[in-house]
Amino acid sequence: MNRKKILVVDDEDDMRKMVVSALESFGFQVFESPNGQQGLQDFLNFAPDLAILDIRMPGIGGIQLCELIRHRSKTPIIMFSAVDEREDVVEAIQKGANDYVLKGAGPAAVVERVNRVLDTPSNSPADAGSGDDKKWSVKDSDVAIAVLAHNDRKARTEIREILRQSQIQVRDVETGEEALTTIRKFNPLLVVAESKLPDMAANDLLKAMKDHPRRGGIAAIVTTERRSPEAQRRAFYFGAQDYVHAPWDDGRLAMALRAAMIKAQQYRDEVRKILAERRAAKEAA
Repeated sequence: MNRKKILVVDDEDDMRKMVVSALESFGFQVFESPNGQQGLQDFLNFAPDLAILDIRMPGIGGIQLCELIRHRSKTPIIMFSAVDEREDVVEAIQKGANDYVLKGAGPAAVVERVNRVLDTPSNSPADAGSGDDKKWSVKDSDVAIAVLAHNDRKARTEIREILRQSQIQVRDVETGEEALTTIRKFNPLLVVAESKLPDMAANDLLKAMKDHPRRGGIAAIVTTERRSPEAQRRAFYFGAQDYVHAPWDDGRLAMALRAAMIKAQQYRDEVRKILAERRAAKEAA
């Protein structure tokens, strides 16, 4: 059997080993490099079918490595991105990267993204029996949509009013599962979730969202009744753009919501522009 070869380049040993182990368990032949300089040499030596590059590395970083590889090969490239690297992801796509996956998404998400880019069937048990309700929407809506998952009536009313003032159409939900269903259907610009929903924590919702093909174009804000630096750190790790705790100032909340939406929209516009340029170049060739 001719196994697909994957090159994983990441200076974080634990993260790299986790990704390598996950890919090997799904039958891929995996090579690993601890830095960009070694990664370029290994790419030339092993001629992989796909490369996964960490964006932030000392020396030759992921974006530079992506550009160096792209000058030599059309091999698919997936960028390994932290939640605060959206601008870098856009630059990497401009340099020729095919896709990206967020750190913290978990090994299954990495394997799924590799399968998607290589267009190979996934043997993941999680894929078995998945119906249309599990598919993510990738179509942008004609109007900006926000999903609001909040049980506190006062807070929900305040947030809804701020969003409507910004011409945002609000979809109210009560549980995390309802939020995921709505996200899959509408591909919203923003998700605002209470830290503890009836069926799951907001962080679990964020983790489930990480596999969305357009995750970078969906802003997420977690609201909570009290400030917790550790909870805030974890929310940011799982993909939140902001963490707002009560009692909040309406101005501060409005600024957080609008800033998150603007950043998400800018990301969508950049990716849409890049894809359009690629299509135009392909048609002209």
